[in-house]
Amino acid sequence: MKKTWKITPVLSQVLKNRRLTALLSFAALIQIGLAGAGLHGWVCPIQASIGVPCPGCGLSRATAALIFGQWHLAITMHPFAPGFIAGILLLVLVSLLPGGIHARAVRTLDAMERHTGFFICIVISLGVQWSLRIIESISY
Repeated sequence: MKKTWKITPVLSQVLKNRRLTALLSFAALIQIGLAGAGLHGWVCPIQASIGVPCPGCGLSRATAALIFGQWHLAITMHPFAPGFIAGILLLVLVSLLPGGIHARAVRTLDAMERHTGFFICIVISLGVQWSLRIIESISY
């Protein structure tokens, strides 16, 4: 008997709630805007409390660098910057779709997420990248 994994969608569940999607999009755009202007945005609570950068540390600055065309700098700072931009665009675009189209897009994304488990893959990849970053910082 073939074992099947039960994958609970995350991204599609967020996209169902238009207010939450708008709030997350707005917060991300503010953070990226502050980083792009060279201003300090929200302080990372993990970095502030235990002194270790979290898996997302540097992502705002990397995304801002990518928007300004500094590809090498962006990928060096955080390799997930292109995916982060794609995710923000997805949040914004899906939240702006009219009712029926919005519901269909959320259902399609839900099915994709259940079938592929891509959100879990992203989280695992982010954890691996973070671990490698920590190991690299310790070795210097």
